[in-house]
Amino acid sequence: MFEKATVIFPGTTDGKLNIGRILDAMLYYQSVEFIVDGRSFNHLWKRLGPDATLRLLCHPSLDCKITPEIPVIYNENCNGVIAHRPVQMSHAGRDKFIIDNKDTASKLAFGLGEDEFRLNRPRVNKIVKKVKTTRFAKLFEKLPVQGDLFLDLISDVDTLRLFLRGYAIEKKVHCNEALLASLETKVYQTPKGYVISANIPPGAIVRGHFEDGWQQLLPMIFDYQLDLRMASTRSADIISGDVNSLISAQRLDVSMNRAKLSADQQSSFEQFAFTEARPFGEAFENGQISLSEALKVIDETSKFREWLGGMPVDSDLVREFHQAVNRDTILTKLPGRTSRFAVFTGGGVLLDILATGGMATPVAVGLSAFDALVLDSVAKGWQPNHFVEKVRSAIEK
Repeated sequence: MFEKATVIFPGTTDGKLNIGRILDAMLYYQSVEFIVDGRSFNHLWKRLGPDATLRLLCHPSLDCKITPEIPVIYNENCNGVIAHRPVQMSHAGRDKFIIDNKDTASKLAFGLGEDEFRLNRPRVNKIVKKVKTTRFAKLFEKLPVQGDLFLDLISDVDTLRLFLRGYAIEKKVHCNEALLASLETKVYQTPKGYVISANIPPGAIVRGHFEDGWQQLLPMIFDYQLDLRMASTRSADIISGDVNSLISAQRLDVSMNRAKLSADQQSSFEQFAFTEARPFGEAFENGQISLSEALKVIDETSKFREWLGGMPVDSDLVREFHQAVNRDTILTKLPGRTSRFAVFTGGGVLLDILATGGMATPVAVGLSAFDALVLDSVAKGWQPNHFVEKVRSAIEK
């Protein structure tokens, strides 16, 4: 449980990259892969600054890979008909200043602003030297040919409906459900890209938006396609933005189901322990804790992630936590070094153990590895509820 996670684009809130989503993943998962593309890097740099960006991307909990590419939809107007083509672009320079395609640092620095390129380039290069560089083609090179996944998604009118509704939810605007249900579309493939013909324009369904047709919606679908492709190449939970998570649950995409199960477990646990979901990431997003404070909490809660990693995938996190805290409370109250006590194993078997300084170890009496970890943690003074106390003390200061 909560072994590995992969983040490509964690979504935005009010136009800002949702860094709190990344911090939440680092708090729970033993290993987090973060694919930083050109737009994420731009967001991180402008919000955190160069030093904090370096500190985050080089944190031991993150396996960070940087690509200067930016997933975009290239829109071309051909005699009033707009064709859409998904591409991964990167900054190549301007006029006589041409950036080599392998120069990741220069491409990223140019994306931060042409006027500040000479100032930013050395600072960006400092980060690039300390993390791995990649390209999307390399990330997906082992993926079997699956046809045009983007075309499959935009050709499915039910998927378009889900994204229109998800867009409205994210922007907190009205979606005309009657018009949405009546929407019918057809997609044509042309040399310039894909053309979407619809009986109802998207701007009529979500009023005040989509004045340019489908141009605002398609980048969201492109991001979702990247999540699906990444899920096909990784035995990890894919951490996405709120809309993509909602879409994957409603589309029932098998490759994304594992992430949903983990997200549901995390949400239930946080409601139980903190009375709200994602309190840690939200505390950062709301300015209650700084990045340094958030990373300190992550550093100090590694035993909790080890504890999670010892659980079977189908465990009930709330139940396991409740049982572990109850077991730990009993064990920490035992008098002296020599006493007898009973403990339930992970399988519910009651065992009577003689605690006499090594006369009966957890493994020797047949406890599971999970129970052995709990007992060993208690012996060293750690309890699962220490995690809750540590997080709560940081976010409620």
